[in-house]
Formats: sequence, structure tokens, C-alpha cells
Amino acid sequence: MELLSLSNNRSGPESLPPGVLSPLRNLRTLNLDHNHRGVFNGMSGLLVLDLSANRLKNKGLPRDSFVNATHLESLNLEGNKLKRVPRTLPCSLKALNLEGNLISSIKKASFLNLNSLEHLGLGRNKIFKVHFPALEPVLHGSFSLPSKYKSCS
Repeated sequence: MELLSLSNNRSGPESLPPGVLSPLRNLRTLNLDHNHRGVFNGMSGLLVLDLSANRLKNKGLPRDSFVNATHLESLNLEGNKLKRVPRTLPCSLKALNLEGNLISSIKKASFLNLNSLEHLGLGRNKIFKVHFPALEPVLHGSFSLPSKYKSCS
């Protein structure tokens, strides 16, 4: 199996027994959108992960959430409750969607080591401060920022 969709359920991946997805070695796309809770525990073969509309908060996303996702190319975190860009994102990412969260600023190290990033979505956040050098890794690709912000550095 290469694609598994568990979208629109009332539980999250934490309700699955540990290692239950491990036998799915060919799994490349995991869709967990529109669940109420959830944390992703990395699977090294995943290419696409959709965690949109899961009400995720930074505190509910452990620092090592994506450590094993060494081949992850597309991560959709749209429509959650993130207040900052998650730390320790996989450097293999080519597409990152953070639209529709509560992010208020883009800090210096927000996209550090994301040199492969080609698409970045930051629209529909509450961004008022952008540290533009943080965007250097993504300037070669396409990205969208909210049109209104109060200060830039």
C-alpha cells in the first residue's frame, strides 16, 4: 500500500497502537486531515503527510515529531493552531503549507536547513513581523505571505 487516508475521523494517530503502520514499508502518502487530535511519529519512507485541520498546537507537536521522516517532501499543516513555525522540520521538504494558523512572526531560524523547499504557504496567519533573512532558503522557490504585516527586519 502506498497511500493511506484516515481523514475525517474523530481520533488521531495517537489512538493507533505504536508500530501499527510499520509493516506498511511502501507507504508514501499518509492523510490524517480533519481529525481532532494527533501527533505524527515519523515513518522514514513517507513522501507526503497531510495533518491539516487537526487543531494541532506547537505544544502538542513534540520536538522529535519529524525526526524519522527523512524522505518527507510535502507537509500540510494548514488550518491548525500553530503559533510559530515548527522546529526540526525535515530538510527533505519541498512543499510546506502553514496557511490558516496563528503564526505571528517569522524568526531568524524558522526555515534553517530547508534548502530544498520550493513551495511555502504562510497566508491567512496573523503575521506582523518577518525576519527576511529567514526566507533565504526558500527565495529560489515560490512562497506566499500575508499582504499585511506591521514590521519587517
